[in-house]
Amino acid sequence: MKRLAILSILALTASVAQQGRAVAAPDAELPSRLVKYSDLDLSQPAAVTALYGRIEFAARSVCDVNGGYGLANAARFRQCVNGSIARAVAEVHAPLLTAYHLARTNRQIVAPAAARLNR
Repeated sequence: MKRLAILSILALTASVAQQGRAVAAPDAELPSRLVKYSDLDLSQPAAVTALYGRIEFAARSVCDVNGGYGLANAARFRQCVNGSIARAVAEVHAPLLTAYHLARTNRQIVAPAAARLNR
């Protein structure tokens, strides 16, 4: 079954800001949402659009930690959503999905470290 987990980086960002250094939190501690896509044929543009919508919804839901209002919170939310979407798109390894993401955001994605090592 094809599926991926969208993890929030907001908790990690907060710990970095408080401690002044990066401390990786175990995935179990980060909010996540499973996105299933086994029902989609990612060689079809409509399916790619549907999956991107699912990924975007999941990213927004895990990044919404009710941190309050203000510019700093809005910036952290956007950073979390954008990072979560980019990581999920990279994890799927579907050329049309990657192209769709690039067209929407004008940002390249970097393959996860594990995927780069396996090549």
